[in-house]
This record gives sequence, C-alpha cells and structure tokens, in this order.
Amino acid sequence: MKLLRKITLFSIGIIFCFGLVISVKAAAFSMSASTKTVSPNGTFVVTLSGNVTGNIFINVENERASESQIWIENNSVSVTITAGSSGNVKVTAIPGEGLSDPQGNAVPDTSGTTVSVTIQQPTSSNPSRPSTPSSSNTTPVKTFNLNLSAIQVEGASLTPDFSGDTVDYSVELPKGTTSVTISASAADSEVSVQGIGTHEVHEGNNVIELTTHHPETSTTKTYRIQVYVEEEPKVFLKYKDTELGVYPSFHGSETLEGFENTEVTIQDQQVLGKVNEQGLILLYMVEESGEKAFYVYKDEVLYKYLPVTIAGRTFISLEIPDDMKNMTGLIQQKIMIHDVEYDGWVFEDDSFSNYSLLYLMNEKGDIHLYQYESTEGVIQLYSGAAALRQESVDALRDEMNMMKIALIAVSVIAVIILGAGVGFYFYKKKMSGSH
Repeated sequence: MKLLRKITLFSIGIIFCFGLVISVKAAAFSMSASTKTVSPNGTFVVTLSGNVTGNIFINVENERASESQIWIENNSVSVTITAGSSGNVKVTAIPGEGLSDPQGNAVPDTSGTTVSVTIQQPTSSNPSRPSTPSSSNTTPVKTFNLNLSAIQVEGASLTPDFSGDTVDYSVELPKGTTSVTISASAADSEVSVQGIGTHEVHEGNNVIELTTHHPETSTTKTYRIQVYVEEEPKVFLKYKDTELGVYPSFHGSETLEGFENTEVTIQDQQVLGKVNEQGLILLYMVEESGEKAFYVYKDEVLYKYLPVTIAGRTFISLEIPDDMKNMTGLIQQKIMIHDVEYDGWVFEDDSFSNYSLLYLMNEKGDIHLYQYESTEGVIQLYSGAAALRQESVDALRDEMNMMKIALIAVSVIAVIILGAGVGFYFYKKKMSGSH
C-alpha cells in the first residue's frame, strides 16, 4: 500500500509539473508567455508564432489584453496582458475563420491554445520586530538591479511612457519605414544591454527585445518593444470625390459585435473584410491623411458605416443623395430621435407633423426610405404615399363621392349629346331622301 501511495503521489507530481508549463502548442500556431508569475495588476507578454495567415482572437480570464484580436501572417505577434489582483491569468488564443497555411490552404486544426500565469502576491514583512543578527556565517545574498534607466526609439515615442519596472512597450512608425534605431542605458553601470542598435523592420507588427545582464548572475531581464509599421494599401476604391485604400489589417480598429473576419475579392485581389449573418460586408478603409474607418461595401460602392438604433432596430445612417434632397411635398431637415440627429424630411402638410422620413440601410445592406412616427416610436418602410389621419381619410372619401357625382353628370351629358347627334344624323338623311 505504501508503494502504491508513493507511485500515485509521484504521478500526480508529474502531472502538476506539466500543468505549470507556460508554452502550449497547437497544430496551427504556438503561444508562449514571457513569465510564469506576475505581480498584482502587472503586465506580461504573450507571443503567438506560426506559419499561418489569418485573424486570431485573444480571450483573457482575470483582466484584459491590449488587443482582443490580432492578424498573424507567417510571423510572430505579441500582445500585452494586464493581470488582475489575485489568482491566475488565463489567456486563450482562438483562430478566426479562414486561417490558412503559406500555400493558402485552410488549416485543418483550428483548435485554440491557452497559457496560464500566476499572480504572485508580494511578501510582507513585520517592521515592529527588528530582525536579530544571525549567529551563523551565512553569506548574504547579493541583489542586482537589472532595470533599464531609459529607452529611446529614434523618431518615435514609447507607449506607455518609460518606467524601469515596465517591460512592454509599443511604437508606431510611418509607412515605408525599413529600419529603426533603438538606444538604451542600464541603471547599473555594470549591467550590459543586448539588443540596442539598428533593426530591420517590415510592414505590420515587429517585436524587438532588449535584455539586461549582470556579470555576477545568470539572471536576465527582457524588455519588449512591439514596433508597428504603417501598412500600405494595395487596393483603392472611389468614395465621393476621393479614393480610399483598403487597409491590409484591422490594426487600431474597434471591435464590432456581430461581425466575423472574411476575405473579399476586389479588383482580382483578396482583401480583408468583415461580414455579419445577413451578408453585410465592411471594409477597413484609410484616407490619404491616415484616418481610418469602416465602410459598407455593396455593389462596388462604399457607404460610411454609421450604425444607429431606431425603435429597437439597427440601421446604417446614410448621407442623402443630391437628387433626393428636393422631393415634392417634403422638406429636408434634421430629425431628432431620442436626442440623436439624423438627416431626413418632414411633410409640408401640418397634419402629418408626427411623421418624418429617413434614408437608411438595413442590416442586409438594402437601402430604403423609412417612415418614423414619433408618438408611438414606430419605424417602417415608406410606401411612397403620405401617412393619412382619419380627418384626411374622411376628406378623401368626400372628394371621391364628389368625383363620382361629377362623373355621372358628365356621362349623362355625353349620352344626351350623343343621342342628339344620332337623331340629327337620321333626320338629315330622311330630309335628303325626300328630295
């Protein structure tokens, strides 16, 4: 029994040790953490690597990540994770739909991968009881300051601002940048710094590491700088009087609920886009000034993506075309609905003061005029006819009755005239025959 108990404990110990490994590899890509432990509310980095192309979603239990989704393209991409106050931080990477290998084939293994880092609480000391000198001849343990005192990136600023205790930073560089020069200095003059100098960089994400080391210890400390080089769009589309480029990634974009990443063929090229369940396609576009935003792509035409909720339904607010600004019986003006202004129309007839028209796109991408009734808060497709109240229905009924009476009178007169004409014809024929 004792032997059996020892074997059982030994097996549990082996399983526990394997559970502490912080680098987990899936068939599609691998993920590793920069540390096994992190201080409360501290930060660490997870790095994803693999010869795959596509979108990967980052899910964090017990606090947050710097990015909830990243684009990997046969390289390594790093994400900064901020820990909570206690427990463990569990980071899961889940591949998005369409993950492909270098040959463009779909990756068969789309399972996610997870790493876990322990939040280590600082040890507390009791200042009220001074320690007594030890009677042994134990040599005191040396401590070394492996912190950097400064990091400079030529032509760019670090985010966040530098602090010796912060090890993860990001930098953004303009498009066309092929190299970056990084300098750094150690807080301790005897500490060496590796990684300083000029580094080659490419479009998209680049990770540069600076490592400090003291000659009297094997311990090192690593600082990571995620360098993002502005990407160059290769596909351009016309929008109003200008051209916008389809941005090659979603860097800096907001997270859109209800949309998944997809690929769209434009001008015989594959570009990155987003699509919802109804098939509405969005493209992440960049202006010449560098400003980026999502646009609806429908029938090779762009519409700026401005989602709004009206009467519990989601629409996309559109700019009114010039040929619709002046419509008979309508006045174009701003429409206020729940403290939000929209471009639209009101009816010239004061009887329809509760009604207004809006030019909207629905979640399928269909564009219509919608009629909104303010007292009931109801929105529906506009039929092309003005909304009618009961007074208008009564007036219309009286008008129809008058039209019927007039039509009968005209018919009677027409019959009389026709009869008179026929009688005159036969009378004239009879008179001509008598001669």
